Amino acid sequence: MKKYKKILIGIAVVISLLIILPFLIPVQTYLHEAENIASEKLGVPVTIASGHWSFLPSPHVVVNDITVGKAQE
Repeated sequence: MKKYKKILIGIAVVISLLIILPFLIPVQTYLHEAENIASEKLGVPVTIASGHWSFLPSPHVVVNDITVGKAQE
């Protein structure tokens, strides 16, 4: 019984970390770097308005309002 209790507590801690961790990672620094790389590769200004991390159901980054070019060309 004690073994199962430890396993359940461990699983609860891991799930809690996966839920809380995205709020602790500064996404804007990575978005600015992605803008710079995309602008360099495409040769036109690229702007990313916002984004956020998500670890469940699988790790990924969601970005919103991507603008390519000066006048959204």
